Amino acid sequence: MSKTILSKVNGWTPVINIIVKDVGLMSAVVFGRMWRFCQMEDGVCKASLEKISEEIGIDRATVMRHAKDLCDAGYLKDLTPDLRNRPHVYADTGKASLEISITVAESNTTVAERNVTVAESKLNKDSKKEEKIKTLSERKKEAEERKAKQRAAKGDIVDLFIQVSPALQEQTLMRQRVENALHRNLDWDSARSPWNGYEKKLVRREKENGQTIEGFMEWFNSDEFRKKGVIYLNPTKIEDWWLQAFETRKSWTPIPDVDKTQAIIEEKQKVFTHRPLDVQRPRISHPEPKGLQ
Repeated sequence: MSKTILSKVNGWTPVINIIVKDVGLMSAVVFGRMWRFCQMEDGVCKASLEKISEEIGIDRATVMRHAKDLCDAGYLKDLTPDLRNRPHVYADTGKASLEISITVAESNTTVAERNVTVAESKLNKDSKKEEKIKTLSERKKEAEERKAKQRAAKGDIVDLFIQVSPALQEQTLMRQRVENALHRNLDWDSARSPWNGYEKKLVRREKENGQTIEGFMEWFNSDEFRKKGVIYLNPTKIEDWWLQAFETRKSWTPIPDVDKTQAIIEEKQKVFTHRPLDVQRPRISHPEPKGLQ
């Protein structure tokens, strides 16, 4: 069975499916014939409308109408739109081949989209694995931070100092110094607590004039009444007495040693409680009333 081979056919006109779908069959036939003229050496179609109409079997007016439709659709370009009573010159814009490429590209895009879907599915699985690993890493980091805070609360802040700034180190140390001086735990973090932020003031004061909380407590404990703990110290009372403490610091005498003070008290108690047995009080004689003789 024989087949028609275009390369062996003497003259043929292509009908492009994209143009048929866009502007119709007859416009596609007109384009195919004008396209053949554009394949000549000058690359344009200079054939008259009469010649084109004779070759495809339609009248001149029909060719002119379809040529206009092809120009409006962007498949042809009229290079001589203002020319009168002479054949116009048309050029192929290449839109038909572009649309064919787009159609092929769309087909390839469909395949590519399927591949992308598969790749995205795999990527989602990998992302979930990474998120799981990241979540475990974040949990481990949070656990380490909690342990660091617990160590800081207990006084073991060596590891914490590696991570915090020098200012925060000074404030943390000041909190510990105040608690050690007052011999009790304080609420530093509560918004309503009077101690909230007070350590910053103590750090700044110590840098400016060298006045320390230990120096204040030394003055405070120099008085026996205050030393007994009757007065409950808070930031307000400390501020009320702070200037007095450091103004009179040079005039007051240091606290005597506790052991020596206790020994003196015990010695005095012995003097009054242990009297010599041979010491007797002198007898005082009183005269008897005369009425009883």
